Amino acid sequence: MHKSVFSFVFGEGDPNHDWNENMEKAVISYIQANKGVICLAEYMAFTGENSIDAEKSILSFCARFGGSPEVTEEGTIVYRFDEILLHSGAKTSSKLSPPIKPLKIFSANSKTMNICFIVINTVNLIFGSYFLYNSLITGLLVSEIQYQTASYLYGFTHILAEFFMPNPVAFMGTALGIIPLAFSMFFWVIPAIRRYIESKENEKIKLSNFKRLGFNLIWASPVNVKTSKFSESAALSPAATQCRPKNIALSTDRVIKDFGALSNPDIEIDPDGETLYSFNGLQREKDALKKYRSNLNPDRMNLGKTIFDSAE
Repeated sequence: MHKSVFSFVFGEGDPNHDWNENMEKAVISYIQANKGVICLAEYMAFTGENSIDAEKSILSFCARFGGSPEVTEEGTIVYRFDEILLHSGAKTSSKLSPPIKPLKIFSANSKTMNICFIVINTVNLIFGSYFLYNSLITGLLVSEIQYQTASYLYGFTHILAEFFMPNPVAFMGTALGIIPLAFSMFFWVIPAIRRYIESKENEKIKLSNFKRLGFNLIWASPVNVKTSKFSESAALSPAATQCRPKNIALSTDRVIKDFGALSNPDIEIDPDGETLYSFNGLQREKDALKKYRSNLNPDRMNLGKTIFDSAE
């Protein structure tokens, strides 16, 4: 019960406390499956960051995992991680598949359990407000007229309390008024504030996930990109709820703007009236990256000294 109460009031904590670690593992796995090389556009599809933030982030990633930027013959910047290949384990997929960031949940309790808490707190709110109000307005009942004009519940409780104490008003105002009212407010205010904050944070998470899907779609086919594909992909995603922000149109503009910072797209209108974006610069970068990777042979790369066991 105490865990259920705690979950209702304070929630379940951050489900993304290990997100950076999981995202780094996904990036490393992708790098290992692609001959130790990644470009900025691919990295953006994992992080959901804009080009400026992603560039800072990938340089930090290089510093931590022994990577270095290189320039292809076509002038495309790639990031090479020979040290990561040293620790390459089982065969991993070379497909670009960005992870989905989970949303924060209000409570792990069942719907019935939370409804019970709401009912109990509503009763406490009404009960505490009633006795606090009457204690302040009606006060001590000392005459027959006061007893007759007081509400029945307050008057009956006052009569019972008089058997145990000379002045029951302080007891009724505190024990039956302030305490249950404060208890109820505690259960209402904290979850309400938390719910508001979590809704804002979840919208940011949805936008970040939507951008990952959008970046992935553009990188998969940079020419003649239809923006309607972004919302379709989000709707068909296994984690559709986590990938659909409220304002799809504005979120789509963010995807185009952030990826367009890498390569300004050419804009056309198809016969159906839908806008098409062609990221020709990204297509050239993609071709250059493919050529660069094809010229690499991890088995012949200088990955450091080989140490043999001398024990017989």
